[in-house]
Amino acid sequence: MDHIIQDASDEVLAAQDQFWQALRTKDQALFEAILAPDFLARSPGEVNQTRESLITILLASSATVREVAGEEMEVHFLSDLAVLSGVQVAHLHLPSGAHAISRVMLTNVFRRDGKRWQMVFSHAYELVQPDLP
Repeated sequence: MDHIIQDASDEVLAAQDQFWQALRTKDQALFEAILAPDFLARSPGEVNQTRESLITILLASSATVREVAGEEMEVHFLSDLAVLSGVQVAHLHLPSGAHAISRVMLTNVFRRDGKRWQMVFSHAYELVQPDLP
């Protein structure tokens, strides 16, 4: 049974990696494949975003995601849902030529759709980086 859970965890983490690949490449088709039609994103202080509105925002972003990965990522299962939580760390190249690191605490919910996992919900919160001397 443990290997089945591990396999499913690996599949969910692979789905998250596909989302990150879409972020790096600004690939609309890949976003559409990984985000379920009924997807909803929430972030404190921001308007809720549907699949279409999130994809539009991500494709229009003037920042380039050079690298993105997760820290402390964990997957938990609730029936046909998987809850992935952790911290997304993205290295960004800004239009000004500056570089920045974005750290986002996230909870993403995936639903099994046949043989694949699709993201149906995301709650994300940008962590403030302290100014270092």
